[in-house]
Amino acid sequence: MEFMRLILRASLLLALTFLSLPMTQSQGRSDIPRGVPIATESVPVFSDSTLSAFINVHYRIPQEFFIYTRSDDGRRFIAEGEVLVELVDSENTSVARQIQSIDEIRSSPPSDPATLPDVQRAVSLSAPPGSYSVRVTVDDRGSGRTFSAKEQKVRWDRPKKDSTEAVFLFFAQPVEGSNDTAAYKIFNRGNDVLFGSPKGSGALLEVYAPGDSDLIRVEWHLNSTPEPGPPPQDWSGSDNISYRGAPVLAETGEAIVYRIAPMPASPWRTVFVPLPLELLFPGKAELLIDVTCGVQKRKVTAPFLVRWVGEPFSLRNLSLAVDALQFIVPSEELDRLYSTSQSQRARNLNAFWRSRDPDTTTAYNEAMAEYYRRVDVAIRRYSSADNMDGYKTDMGRIFILFGSPQRSERLLGPGDVPREIWTYALAKRRFVFSDLRKNGTYVLTASETL
Repeated sequence: MEFMRLILRASLLLALTFLSLPMTQSQGRSDIPRGVPIATESVPVFSDSTLSAFINVHYRIPQEFFIYTRSDDGRRFIAEGEVLVELVDSENTSVARQIQSIDEIRSSPPSDPATLPDVQRAVSLSAPPGSYSVRVTVDDRGSGRTFSAKEQKVRWDRPKKDSTEAVFLFFAQPVEGSNDTAAYKIFNRGNDVLFGSPKGSGALLEVYAPGDSDLIRVEWHLNSTPEPGPPPQDWSGSDNISYRGAPVLAETGEAIVYRIAPMPASPWRTVFVPLPLELLFPGKAELLIDVTCGVQKRKVTAPFLVRWVGEPFSLRNLSLAVDALQFIVPSEELDRLYSTSQSQRARNLNAFWRSRDPDTTTAYNEAMAEYYRRVDVAIRRYSSADNMDGYKTDMGRIFILFGSPQRSERLLGPGDVPREIWTYALAKRRFVFSDLRKNGTYVLTASETL
């Protein structure tokens, strides 16, 4: 055991350096929580008319919901489905509906559909003022499965002729390289914010400002109550970009994008409010916006969640998260972590990783996320059948510190004990594991510098 500790402590600095390298799991992947076949959000988007609005419905479906089947010619694998989006009024009468086909084609069947990007689309349904229920149903032709999303309520009222109105649409980020007009990509996560949102993101509003004045003043206040660990957060500002025009659904696919259509004679404005969303930790948050046009003021309130959809399992269990630090934390420091209360332990764990964050300009900590991602993998791969001790095994420890080896060899010579050799060319290290008891339990028997 002491031999192991010396090896692992000597490797600490190098291992933390490798944790800062590009992640194998992208934070930008379009994840939604597993077990939720479809996520939707519905927003009223106004045009130059006050008589009707578009109820835009965004939906996101994991590809693992669909079954891939071989095409008739045997050369392709196809996932087919159908999505029905329907707008129903208070009398349960269908006001508008649209059907979209889903066709995903691959040259080979996916080895792990959960790693594929989600299918995300949007539909626009025109409707007069009123209250509506939005119903979304998705069918998979390969399996015959049908899933109906939870109904959403949406309401829009015709603005008063001489009154300023303000409506929060969704969180979005500017699209780089937009040529003729401004464009914004929405988050499409039920108006919640993804932990680790890109810098430059913010909130998109529509403001009804009758009259000729283009002067719109915006003051915003953003506060959050993170989950145990980080302290409360609070920001205020007045920066904004105002357009005389309305957002129009432009394209869907890997992202849902809105372009701001110029409407010089329209009373509608689209306002983008840049926010420090990249600084938010997971938990509850609220955005308060005061919009002033002339002497009229309107307040917009948008409560939301900051969600870490790819949060490692090992980080959700505080005791496990602390125990997994035993490979990179001196025993006396680990004892101090254990001796504190639950809430203080969470704060200490947060402080420990903040001091090792490779990019302190964001709340998302790449080193911490990668470390616990590796802990998760070690638990899955190397645990015994009756417990979750894989991260404590020799293979688990080395994997956590160095990640996947660049080369792995298993030697099964006659009369010899089974061995597995992991080579890390970049780290210039090689580790040899041996199954001394020939029962499938490999222990570290040699560590070499290349």
